Amino acid sequence: MLARTTIDPRLLGNNITDKHITALLKVKEHLLNGSIAYTHMFEAFNRRWDWRVEEPLLLFNMSTWVREFGCGTVCCIGGLCEELTGEILFPRGRSLDARMHELFYPGEETGIQFEWDAIQPAQAAQAISNVVERWPETEGWPCWDEVLSMPSAGAQERA
Repeated sequence: MLARTTIDPRLLGNNITDKHITALLKVKEHLLNGSIAYTHMFEAFNRRWDWRVEEPLLLFNMSTWVREFGCGTVCCIGGLCEELTGEILFPRGRSLDARMHELFYPGEETGIQFEWDAIQPAQAAQAISNVVERWPETEGWPCWDEVLSMPSAGAQERA
């Protein structure tokens, strides 16, 4: 197994700090332990809130940054960083380093087209790992093409 080496945050852009890396690793942990489940956006639009649940769910889908629904809040990687830390850590849009932009907006830097709505939690967790833990092998790139060619861990149960 490859040793994990966490990237020096300065290599991912001028404004990236240890706080950003910690937030990404926290998101990765939640995606892998199942505490944040995948939802297809169509399902989120059509879902009804279960009032027996004390708090709205935090759900994952790469096609939206943060969006409130009756069933909970649906977020991508960047949105989950915000929801889990209570801070806006990553600016949206083109102000990020190309590698960070590619993590949040798959294919926009590489020109490879991906169906963002189909990205599963385990795949997003691997992309995060590629950026922050697989240095220098990945040079800080999420490598979505490789990540999305791997099995999606049983296409994780939809929330």
